[in-house]
Parts: sequence; C-alpha cells; structure tokens
Amino acid sequence: MSRRPLSVTVAAILLVLLSLFDFPWPYEILFPGADEAPAFILYSGYVVGIAGLVAAIGLWMQKSGATGLLLLFVYSTSFLDYLGCFLHQGPP
Repeated sequence: MSRRPLSVTVAAILLVLLSLFDFPWPYEILFPGADEAPAFILYSGYVVGIAGLVAAIGLWMQKSGATGLLLLFVYSTSFLDYLGCFLHQGPP
C-alpha cells in the first residue's frame, strides 16, 4: 500500500488523460474531416500537453512544485480552449 492519498492518485490519472487530449492527434483521429486549427493552437497544444505530462509525473511522485505546475497547466489549458473557440475559421 502506498502512502499516496487516493485524491492525488485520481488527480494524476485525470491529468494524464487531459494532457494526452491537448495534443492535436486525438482530434484528427476522432474527427477526420474537420478543419485544421491555426499553427499557434497546434504548437501551444504540444507545449501544454508536455507540461501537463510533466506535472502529472511530479504529482505522482509527490514533488513539491507539482501543485503549482498543475495549477498553471489547468489555467493555460482553459485559456487555450477559449482561444481556440474564438480563432475558429470555419462555418459556425
């Protein structure tokens, strides 16, 4: 039995799933005919996805700076989601 609280384990697993969906390739698989997002959104998705995976590993290993990186990840992800909605160039 590990000394890691159950809430930290659940948060780390959910963070890994959220980080994997920040990469562009899951959407290309799920929505093959969709318009491609602008390059800024694609590259930002890669950066935020990698930062989320790093935060999840730090949270899993219970490092001290992982909580701050987790909060930064959540805020940047929500910002990029809103930005992606406003920069969409296809028909409504």
